[in-house]
Amino acid sequence: MAGISVSPLVPFAWAFFIGVVYSVVGAAGGILAVVGHISVLGLADANMVKTMSQMVTIVTPLCSVPLYHRHRRVVFFLGMLFGIGGVGGALIGSWASARYLLDLHAYQRMFGLFTLAVAGRLLYELAPRYRAAQHALARSVAQFESAVTRYRIEGRLGELKKLGVRVIERSVARVRFQFSGETFSFNPSVAVIAGLAVGAVSSSFGVGGGFLLVPLMVSVLKFPIFIVAGTSVFSILLSSSTSVGTYLALGSRIDWPLTAIEVAGIALGSLMGPHFSMFMKDRWLRAVLALILLYVGMGYTFGDYVHARVGFRVI
Repeated sequence: MAGISVSPLVPFAWAFFIGVVYSVVGAAGGILAVVGHISVLGLADANMVKTMSQMVTIVTPLCSVPLYHRHRRVVFFLGMLFGIGGVGGALIGSWASARYLLDLHAYQRMFGLFTLAVAGRLLYELAPRYRAAQHALARSVAQFESAVTRYRIEGRLGELKKLGVRVIERSVARVRFQFSGETFSFNPSVAVIAGLAVGAVSSSFGVGGGFLLVPLMVSVLKFPIFIVAGTSVFSILLSSSTSVGTYLALGSRIDWPLTAIEVAGIALGSLMGPHFSMFMKDRWLRAVLALILLYVGMGYTFGDYVHARVGFRVI
């Protein structure tokens, strides 16, 4: 159905790579899925690329949310509010993209600009000032994880409820919750609006939206990083599922055998990613990923111009 002829090992290997990167870095899974569908596999249908890219990246949240929930590291109410807004945004973004961003070349150029923005964010995260600001959070993560391990050994897992997320106030104007002895708050209406914006942007390009939600929660809401990932992927699961359903309702097609191969690859990569992370330098991985996305973004955005001027195809 996708109109390509390829060895099953190729989509499996690329999906495995996506699963590893997404589970280790926590971002760029949807972007790499789009790149794989266009430049590695050669899909020519823009709407099929968007739909299948979001579908395969739903696998990682399905695997990770139960684990985060077991450690009580998901602010479900916030994730639900993000998701409610994201559902509306996904309906708007996927409808507009399916109707007006049908041409693959036009989609590639827009996606290239988006990818350049993501690459810029990753490069920013490599800056010494940003890295220094994360040291205190990293120590907090280690303290929480050591408490989880200690309580498990001592058979006191029930006491994790004292450390995990616990909502203490819920109103129209403010929600407050505690995590590991600290109190945090957010405005519910702001969360819905943010989810709406993120859902619209991410569904338009066929990506997840974690790249936008994670900085929002860390930099704007000032939440600790160890509750951000689980909350983000939970909300993305809602908006991405809505986006996929909307694309299908609007007539987008899916190559189900190809999707099955990719799902198997990304699931295995998502399970192996945490193991690989023990032998990887996070900074190196982010630097390599940023350079790859920078190359892809430049190629998708300016590739036609370069090819017309010098006859060289960038990507």
